[in-house]
Amino acid sequence: MSSSGISIRPMTTEDCASVVGLIRNCYGDSYGVDYFYHVDDLIAKLASGQLRSVVALKNGQVVGHMALLLLHPQARVCEAGNTVICHTARNEGLMMQLAQQLHELAIEAGFVGYIHYPTTAHPIMQKTSVDYGGVETGIMLRYSAAQSDYPQSATSDGRLATTVAYQPVSDAPVRELSRLPERYATFIGDRYQQLDLPRQFGSQPSLPLAGDTNLTASFNQRWQYLQITVERAGENLANEVAALIIQYRPCVSYIDLAVDANAIDRTLESLNELGFFYAALLPDFAGVDILRLQKLTDASEADFHPNLANDSAHHLLAFIRNDASSIGVLQPSHL
Repeated sequence: MSSSGISIRPMTTEDCASVVGLIRNCYGDSYGVDYFYHVDDLIAKLASGQLRSVVALKNGQVVGHMALLLLHPQARVCEAGNTVICHTARNEGLMMQLAQQLHELAIEAGFVGYIHYPTTAHPIMQKTSVDYGGVETGIMLRYSAAQSDYPQSATSDGRLATTVAYQPVSDAPVRELSRLPERYATFIGDRYQQLDLPRQFGSQPSLPLAGDTNLTASFNQRWQYLQITVERAGENLANEVAALIIQYRPCVSYIDLAVDANAIDRTLESLNELGFFYAALLPDFAGVDILRLQKLTDASEADFHPNLANDSAHHLLAFIRNDASSIGVLQPSHL
């Protein structure tokens, strides 16, 4: 129990209705994670172990929430986020209390780290993401629609970017990578060095694209982004991805690839031709290290000027901008 009368504890199924109410109170119908609007769905996520949350209570009422989400059952790294704090409980140090409890929950669950996504609406969350050993590995542009509390942080079309930060929890296992993508080999190698992750790099050549593509896709209707995960890239990869973009007409598309996939170089060439460029590195995120790319529909100069709080994020933005420029998404950088 804190001096302000706030207690923090793991979330139970009995808290789900209150958390749904908290989301609606803070965000109306605009929050980007649909199952936080449905009590039964939220209970199912908790029961499955896919979602692990902590809540803050004040006078017996839920006034804060933060979660770990395991997207891939075999992964040792999860996502952290879904931070929601009631307006009446702000400026009481609640975010740091929730984050500390969530970190302990991650240790208890046996994770080696977690990925979190501080939006550009929150300079303090960006700064905190690197204060305790965290390392920024990317920036996802146009990630979400701006909430009413932070319209000044949005781009001209009302979108917010997010930084991508890896927070270590315990020692990560050694991972052998068959290859690194030629396009990003130096850059990714530098990220691994910053992360101090035990990686051994092979020199197997990247293979040609062959056979059919195997991928999964989901579309976030509220935030208008398309998320694609490629299990296997085949000869028809570009056509499959292009068809999904035509079908959903997203504001932004993200695509996840194994960083050492067999045909990683030709895969990147295919996706670069569609307008995809670097977004982030996600270590151990799906049982393998993931390279995430992004594509902006009708990209503009304004998209590449998010409000960033850390020097490391500014360096990442310069790299991302130059990567986008090199495939014709933008004019060459003058940074």
